[in-house]
Amino acid sequence: PSDCGVKSVTIKNGTATIDFTKEFAQIAQQSDGGHQAMQAVLFTASQFPGVKQVSVLVDGKLFFPLGLYCLEIDRENIGLIADSPFNCIMSYKFPTTDADRDLCHQMGLKVLYDVRRKTDSTYDDEIGRSWMKKRIPEIRNHPAILAWYSDDESAPTLIPRLKGRYRLLVELDGDHPVWAVQDKHDKRLRDYLGTFDVFGTDPYPVSRYPIGQVTEAMRSDRSAVYGLKPVWQVPQAFGWGKSRGNSKEAERIPTAAEISNMAWQAIACGANGMVFFRYHQLREKSKKGGVVWWKDIWPAMCAAAEEVKANEAMILSDPGPAVTEAPPELAVRTWNHG
Repeated sequence: PSDCGVKSVTIKNGTATIDFTKEFAQIAQQSDGGHQAMQAVLFTASQFPGVKQVSVLVDGKLFFPLGLYCLEIDRENIGLIADSPFNCIMSYKFPTTDADRDLCHQMGLKVLYDVRRKTDSTYDDEIGRSWMKKRIPEIRNHPAILAWYSDDESAPTLIPRLKGRYRLLVELDGDHPVWAVQDKHDKRLRDYLGTFDVFGTDPYPVSRYPIGQVTEAMRSDRSAVYGLKPVWQVPQAFGWGKSRGNSKEAERIPTAAEISNMAWQAIACGANGMVFFRYHQLREKSKKGGVVWWKDIWPAMCAAAEEVKANEAMILSDPGPAVTEAPPELAVRTWNHG
């Protein structure tokens, strides 16, 4: 379409890369007409011979979700996160109002919106379906919305419900991905296909298992879904002991080196996004006297995130040559960049 806000289109190694203006990207998020115009451009690009996938840039930049799990959060904490390398949040209780979402947008933060808050216990009833049918169209065009968070470690018995939830989300909004997180690994994860567009898993090894469990879990998880689904992984940024209200050294928080290590293991295993768990525990403990702990782990999380952010253009670039030899315990990933 003419005047559609496309700055450039390039095709390389089977990938068509379209660079939109920021203004057009905002229009595409905020109006149905904008959605249709962007979809028309993406569809046209996908029809060129040799194009296997389409990559979208906004003002020359890709987006690597680099987020934090939160509980209740206020303006002070939104400001603190906005001043850090993180660019999105997944909150169990926020944002609930247009003002909340506007604040996130103004601060430059994206929102992974938790749709489970009204659907988990009532989804089989008309109440749950009615809530989604009303709520999703109301907020789907808000520029802060990045994705729908549809599942958090649900049991296999709930898979039929999750599939129904996914189908309804796609029906109500085909422009934002559905992200789900599971603690099931190996072939057990395969049963959840059809419930998400993007998945993550949450191996939390520090103080319980060797740190290489991150690589082991991700390899089995990606294999379980045949390598077909993108990964936004959930690295550990909490201590099991702190989670239970004690401070046993055996259940300590991860060190700065361990947080960075787990993040890069995830990337080496194929993650193109990550949401650290969990910011709200840090702040709760800080307010209850754990100031030293907060001062230790928050800079460590920011340092790990800054490392990733500094390399996001490389991480999101085209895959490089396959690695033919490497120790089995070493995760390796290559890119064609530069």
